[in-house]
Amino acid sequence: MAEIIDRISELPIHIIHDILGRACKYGLKEEAQICVLSKTWNSIWRGRPDVIIFQSNFHNKSLENFVQFVDDSLQPHVEQNLRIETLRLMDLYSPELTSHMDRWIELATKHNVRFLEIGISWSGSLYYTIPDAIYSAAKTLTKLSLYRCNFEINHNSTTNKLQKLIATCPLIRDLKLSRCRGLQNNLYVSGLVNLENLELRACEKLHKVEIRAPKLCKFLHVGSPLHKHRKTHEPESLPCTIDILDGYNTLKYLHLEDSTMTDQEFEYQLSKLTALEVLILEGCYVMKNINVVSEKLKRFSLWDWGNVENVNMMLAPNLKIFDFEGFKMPFSISTMDPCKLERANLRFFLMPEFRNSYIFGNVETSWCNNIQDFVQKFNYSKGLIFVIICEKVGFPSVCSILKP
Repeated sequence: MAEIIDRISELPIHIIHDILGRACKYGLKEEAQICVLSKTWNSIWRGRPDVIIFQSNFHNKSLENFVQFVDDSLQPHVEQNLRIETLRLMDLYSPELTSHMDRWIELATKHNVRFLEIGISWSGSLYYTIPDAIYSAAKTLTKLSLYRCNFEINHNSTTNKLQKLIATCPLIRDLKLSRCRGLQNNLYVSGLVNLENLELRACEKLHKVEIRAPKLCKFLHVGSPLHKHRKTHEPESLPCTIDILDGYNTLKYLHLEDSTMTDQEFEYQLSKLTALEVLILEGCYVMKNINVVSEKLKRFSLWDWGNVENVNMMLAPNLKIFDFEGFKMPFSISTMDPCKLERANLRFFLMPEFRNSYIFGNVETSWCNNIQDFVQKFNYSKGLIFVIICEKVGFPSVCSILKP
């Protein structure tokens, strides 16, 4: 009888960690089931460097059970003095967890955590206030992601906690702040010589962002939607100035959503971004005349909701992907040089005055003629996917796909 060899247990530890890390996306039950394959795996799982926990996976369990599970997950690191590479506490919907979260974050900082992510799902206006223990992790953090967190003002100085944290994170490469508050109007991102990815989403009362990051590759900023300010409906009342002072030679991805950046401000910033490959503009309700001049740009996505009047795309010779979504094409598509374009997605929503008409019936035909001229300029030998979708309320979509 042939000897049975346990190949699974002989896998290198870093491969087992990778498999377990992928399994955690499907839930704790699936991750635990995988560990039944081998006693070795079970031991490795208990001391895994990446502790990733979603409270939503415990929706049918008591709060005490959830707290106990997190404590048990972290206990082997305390007993064996193991490093915690990653601590992700996601979908936290119980405000009663505040004191426990403070304790867990403090424990992670003592074990040199590199990636810290906190995702709050508390209802109402409650935010989680970041504890002072996070400063101890600043020297080892390479990734920080916070959702619905509050940075209180440091009463001993004029600097808030976030600004102090940024000043003490020399290794950080990835910084994401979503729906955070207490940023004290201005955010200065400087001194982060390793920062590659910066994402700021819907952070309250943020009036100015100044970036000095020589290795910055990706920047995403989501401002405040105009419809949320029903009293004024004035963009001028929601200003947020963005100034990229360094990193424009390395920035390849720029995404602006609900931005109050003006035409002049956008054109000035774009002129400095010599390495830009992806540009996404979504609902930028102040911009009206957009000039895109970018030699290396490969993808341009414009999601407009009726404010843009003109877009000039004459100087984007390497564009491969173009996406548009809005009520009406705000420019002559024939101004774009499509010689290298490989994909074009156009999605139109009919203006209210046209909703009782056939989808193409009473709409101005000028943009239809422009599309026809546009298609004729393609280099068909390279192939093309061209999609047009028109929609109006109460009617199904009409989709036309051409593959020359």
